[in-house]
Amino acid sequence: MELESTLKIKNFARENIDDLQVADSLAKLFAVTYPKNDGEDFKSILDVDDLRLDSYVVALTVDGNFDDTIITAVDRADHVTFASDLVNRLLPAFVACNKLYYGIVQPGYASGDQFGIGFTLVNDPHSEVYLTTAPGESTGESSAKYYKALGVADHRIHMNVDRKQATAAIKAVTGENKRTPKSESGVRGVNEGTYQVAKTFSPAKREKYREAMSLQGDGSAAHDRDPQVKEWLQSKGVPESGKVAILWSRFSGKSGNAHTEHDTSYNGMAQIIAGCKDMDAVLIVGDSQPKGKTGGREKYEKIAETFNNYGGSDPESPWGGNGKWVGRGRRRKWVEIPGDGKDDTFGAKVIVMTEFWNEDGVKSWGGNDRRGQFLLFDYLHRKYDVARHLGFRSGNLEAIAMLGFDVRYMEEPDSWGGDRMAVWHGDADGKTPSGGDAPGYERLGVSGSSNRLGQHLLEQTDPKYRSEQLAAYPTPAERKKARWNNPEAPEDERISRPRGFADDDLPNIDQYLVNGDPLHGVPDVQKTAVKNLADRVNSAKKKHRAADLKQQAHMKTGKGSNPAFKKAMDEAKLAIKTAKDEWDTILSSAASDQEKKLYERAATHFLLKFPTP
Repeated sequence: MELESTLKIKNFARENIDDLQVADSLAKLFAVTYPKNDGEDFKSILDVDDLRLDSYVVALTVDGNFDDTIITAVDRADHVTFASDLVNRLLPAFVACNKLYYGIVQPGYASGDQFGIGFTLVNDPHSEVYLTTAPGESTGESSAKYYKALGVADHRIHMNVDRKQATAAIKAVTGENKRTPKSESGVRGVNEGTYQVAKTFSPAKREKYREAMSLQGDGSAAHDRDPQVKEWLQSKGVPESGKVAILWSRFSGKSGNAHTEHDTSYNGMAQIIAGCKDMDAVLIVGDSQPKGKTGGREKYEKIAETFNNYGGSDPESPWGGNGKWVGRGRRRKWVEIPGDGKDDTFGAKVIVMTEFWNEDGVKSWGGNDRRGQFLLFDYLHRKYDVARHLGFRSGNLEAIAMLGFDVRYMEEPDSWGGDRMAVWHGDADGKTPSGGDAPGYERLGVSGSSNRLGQHLLEQTDPKYRSEQLAAYPTPAERKKARWNNPEAPEDERISRPRGFADDDLPNIDQYLVNGDPLHGVPDVQKTAVKNLADRVNSAKKKHRAADLKQQAHMKTGKGSNPAFKKAMDEAKLAIKTAKDEWDTILSSAASDQEKKLYERAATHFLLKFPTP
């Protein structure tokens, strides 16, 4: 629906036209500039109790237009007069309400942001979304389909516009101009959904989002499709109860999108599974392989067979040998077991469910639909003793958290975009830095990427400027050229990098999946000491980066070094050096190797990493 300014509607309604035209103009005004919330915005601001106004509100907010019944309900003799008068009376209210309006500008390709934006559209009726596109880019149809499935009205979802068109359309509603402060602008970026969740999340909004996702509001009641979900899980061999680990496989980066360093490695997945021997089931979900590739599902099936038949020791498996795991990091070894090679200590059933939404059997419970897929995880959450999700940072896991499921996302130090999701982290009281209730999207720190291309990219970039430098690999072709095994690359960039996670990452991953806390077994005093140190170091890194960028820009002007920027960088360096000295003292003062290892576990989790001198 085309947006029109309040002034245009006002002039239109004042013209001497017939009543249906006036009605249509009002309908358009209501439908475009205000949410369908039973007219409470209007009535609360106007503070009027007028039966005729109620008739208009009902007609315009429910049906979006008039029919003969509604027109008859309002005396046709003064219909035009009343409609014009109504427009004049509502103009002040229009201005007040429009200050609440904002439009989220979402690039069509940014599908990972659709969950936070969808949550916002469901819970804030003053919001709308503009899915922008450019030649060769996605139009965002999948995001639009998801928003409509949530019940968001069509007029709040705008597609096939560029950023300039989106900005102009939003400003036409808010009436802002060049003098409008940025803080008061209704034009919001793609991260607005993330920030709205951080500021406003609450149990009530979670219930509303769950209902929009066709789930029971508070998650306590059974769903009418539970029997079909149960039957499907049984057909996959999933135990009917117990403790379940849900491991998310991701290949978005190698498919041409951002964050290749957060893609899964098959070997890394096997490493995680090896630590789940005390779980009842391990479910591998998400992507099978990068887009355009094949064979990923078969690799996962082989991994599952390895663990299910031999406890992780299939003689023919690339992930095992005729024995059992002894050490599970990149230097893992195998100890031979006599007989059939079965490691009886591994008790979990490993089941591959990647891209399950493409299977015919899921249609009975709606698993082929974006919303229906979450019914599976809701069922696991309600029916099993434990159902814990784990994967690298992704939008899908954001939805898992907002729906109330147990989840952790993995992330390395100095991660590109890491600060954006830190706004969802909860403090000791369960509150975000912005004051909202923490949705449960918490980080599990790891030392680096589990896939070799990701390791290469991280090693070839400066942590201080990673966001800019990783953007230098925007296309699959350029990323392929940068691969560690590219024969055209310099020899020092073609060294073989180890597959999977580093040794230091695995204990915390194990503890989260088995016990629910990555730092299970680490005393609180050690957690607190390391977290405080990590916060100081990471804050100093950010300050140094900000000052360094300003210094570089200043130098480009030909004015030389700026003393203030240099001082800020020196202070940041000193803060980091002081923290490093404290850390060395902590480790050297540890009473035992075990105590030292506990400190190091906490350092990995809290992303304590000192820059290379």
